Amino acid sequence: SPSFASLLRKESVSEGYGVYAIHGIYGIHSELIYIGMAGTIKKDSVSKQGLRKRLNRIAFKVKGITVARRDVFKFLLGLPIDESKAELIKQRYPEIQKYEELHFKWIETYPKIGNPPPILSEKALLEAFHNENKRLPIMNKRM
Repeated sequence: SPSFASLLRKESVSEGYGVYAIHGIYGIHSELIYIGMAGTIKKDSVSKQGLRKRLNRIAFKVKGITVARRDVFKFLLGLPIDESKAELIKQRYPEIQKYEELHFKWIETYPKIGNPPPILSEKALLEAFHNENKRLPIMNKRM
């Protein structure tokens, strides 16, 4: 089976900087489960982590166990992953469910003229979601 990195290339996920959203699909329902960004602006540069790299990076570490984003995505799709990683994902996202499909949407926002930096775009999307739903997407821990 193809690697997650090759899937991101095949789907033409940008190397640029911007924001992304992940929707979980089950039956006829779609749920926005995560809003994120890639491209931290520093005093005189932008981080080297574009959208494609960000989606292929580490999600979190607990007690020496590294859980990659691809592990989280496999878990969400009901695909087999290491049981210790599955338990950590359940602990971190207790309200998470399994989905039939995951859809990724992204937009390059930076450094296009007139567009805000990724962190401001992410904040605006999270605020809009929160205003409409009175909560954050289930995989976002904070705004």
